[in-house]
Amino acid sequence: MKLMPKGIGDQISFSDNETNTSGRQRPEGLGEVSRGIVAPVVLFIVDVFVGSLLSVVLLFMQMGVAACSDLSVQCDYQLLYATLWITPIATLATAAGTITVLILQRRQRTAATWLVPALGLMAIVIAFIVAGTLLGVAIPV
Repeated sequence: MKLMPKGIGDQISFSDNETNTSGRQRPEGLGEVSRGIVAPVVLFIVDVFVGSLLSVVLLFMQMGVAACSDLSVQCDYQLLYATLWITPIATLATAAGTITVLILQRRQRTAATWLVPALGLMAIVIAFIVAGTLLGVAIPV
C-alpha cells in the first residue's frame, strides 16, 4: 500500500544505476568534488611537512656560525639572517597558494588543481638548495 499520491513517488529512485530527477548519472565511489580535492590536499600536507623539515635542517646548518668566532673567518651575518627565512617563506607561499586555489575552485575541480601544490613542493626544495648554497657563502669554512 502506497501512502503517497500517484506521481510523487514515481520520480524518486533508490537504485545506484538509475538517473536522478535532474537526469544525471550518480557518481560511483567518491563524489565528483571529493575526487578532485584528495590529491591537492594530500600534496598540501606533504608540502607543509617537507617545508617544516627542511626549515629545521637549515636551522641546524646555521649552527655553523660558531666557526665565525675565529678571528680569521669573516662571516656575512646579514646573509646568514636572510637565509634563515628563505625556506619558511617558500613553504608559507606554497600553502597560501594551494589554499587559494582550493577555495577559488571548490565548485569545479579541474585536473590541474594538484599542479599548484606539486609545483610548490618543487619551489620549497629549490628554496632549500638556494638557502644552503647561500649559507655556504655566508660561512666560508
